Amino acid sequence: MGIERRPALVLTGYRTPHEDDLRRRVTELGLEADVRILDWVSAEELEGLYRSAVCFVFPAVSSEGAAFWIIRTSPVSLRDFLWSKFWTGLVPVLALTEVLTIVGNQFLGVGPFVKVMAAVAIVFLSFALVGLAIGLGARYPRFNADPTQVAGSYGGVAFMIQAVLLVIVTIGLLGWPASIYLFQRVRRLPLTTAQQLLMAGCFASVVATSAATWLLSMRSGVRALQQMGG
Repeated sequence: MGIERRPALVLTGYRTPHEDDLRRRVTELGLEADVRILDWVSAEELEGLYRSAVCFVFPAVSSEGAAFWIIRTSPVSLRDFLWSKFWTGLVPVLALTEVLTIVGNQFLGVGPFVKVMAAVAIVFLSFALVGLAIGLGARYPRFNADPTQVAGSYGGVAFMIQAVLLVIVTIGLLGWPASIYLFQRVRRLPLTTAQQLLMAGCFASVVATSAATWLLSMRSGVRALQQMGG
């Protein structure tokens, strides 16, 4: 019988005023084995963390192994096959990240505006990242390799780079509206029309970027599988 392995939540970054409370709460709940707070990590360690995350979704197509050649001759279309992989990967990723985001923001006492913005951003970012992972996994499959080898392949590295860039762009587009909102709130001033329009433009850009990444990645993946099946 194999050993059951549970996923762990890994938190990295600079220390914050809430870190001691968070560590104490983790200890009180007996979650030391499930929550790892690593403080600041080096670039090499961060690469390892990203690689661990890639192992869950990116190898979805490659994990079929020799069975893929049976799938390509079955009545199920390759498009339906790839989209089933997407939904299978999206549900746990979205549920886990959304719960962690909401609970974390609640624990840290984040304001309602930032709470809602973060929760909505997680939805779009999850669609984009899972779609990117599935699409690139279909373009660069390795049917004879185990998941760790697949994650470290050319396609896995390409996914990590693009995923990091997407996250940075998203943080940049959402960070400015959040800072403007908090700044005006501290000064007890209403948002100007220009600020509201710029904030709406930033939100629309996040939605458009995430949707484009998601749909274009999946379309590219389907096309790659169809060419392989042809």
